Amino acid sequence: MNNKGKGYVVTKILIISDTHQNHFLLGNVLALNADCDFIIHLGDDHDDLNEHEHYIGEKQVHFALGFNYNDKEQIKKNVRFNIEGIEFAISHVKEYLKFDEQNCIYCFGHTHNRYFLQKDNLVIINPGHLKKEFDRNNTAGYVVVELSEKITANFYEYQGTLLSSHDLLLKKSLSS
Repeated sequence: MNNKGKGYVVTKILIISDTHQNHFLLGNVLALNADCDFIIHLGDDHDDLNEHEHYIGEKQVHFALGFNYNDKEQIKKNVRFNIEGIEFAISHVKEYLKFDEQNCIYCFGHTHNRYFLQKDNLVIINPGHLKKEFDRNNTAGYVVVELSEKITANFYEYQGTLLSSHDLLLKKSLSS
């Protein structure tokens, strides 16, 4: 957890997808976000992170399997976990997510297109891709979710330029 100088403890969660063995872009994004506390990789080539252990260190990593794995049944898993009272549900493909819970951040990859939707206290995020600088009419990018007094999702281009910032209407659960 990081301190932000105003007395607030800020937890940073880096969300990436579709790295497709582009270790240059992945390494740059990891270096830019060395202060993150958690990493979420939404598939296609989550094991690219193995080449960057020096950036990962003690960070907790969550991942969803992408289409580059032989067992297609594993892709259908809707991986769920809690980080500091915020529920996350992740999958490589949006269609495999079960939108059955409010007060949750749902994340998917696969399309290589950034996506954000907030409806009441349901949030859906696709960070885009890190396949190459420009793919499928989209610049490579990622998301950083910040948990502190408020919860914010920040969308960035791969070189660290902030594209948009969204305050999330979620409440931390007491059972974390």
